[in-house]
Amino acid sequence: MAQESALFGDIVPPKLAIPYTLRSPDMAAMHQDTSEDYEIIDEKLGEIFEITNSTTMARELVAEICDVVAERGARLVGAGIIGIVKKLDRLSNRISIITVEGGVYEHYRVFRNYLHSSVWEMLGDELSDNVIIEHSHGGSGASSIYIAASQP
Repeated sequence: MAQESALFGDIVPPKLAIPYTLRSPDMAAMHQDTSEDYEIIDEKLGEIFEITNSTTMARELVAEICDVVAERGARLVGAGIIGIVKKLDRLSNRISIITVEGGVYEHYRVFRNYLHSSVWEMLGDELSDNVIIEHSHGGSGASSIYIAASQP
């Protein structure tokens, strides 16, 4: 995309071609940048990809790309969760509490919101109440034990 549109100039910054260079916390920070000139995005582009000449329009496009990636990722996670719950035949007759471990769910508010809304959208009002997604504090094992113990 950067090459075809000359988003960051005529030469594509080499670090854009290296997979997994952008970490989740950095993407979350860029995605949640609400400043008028997208200052956080500008800072992250410089730190991570050594891009120093980005325009406000380019930074706005980066924010939109972050939004698309986060929403699609959250929808895939939501679909996976629903698929597992359906496979276990727990959707219509029992409440299922799903524990999610990791920084993306804990710290990436927009991703978390997309995940919850995608589950609601796929299941509707009635069934979505049967799937509860919670953050797993202290590791999945400990949280699973506490949640299981609290169920009737």
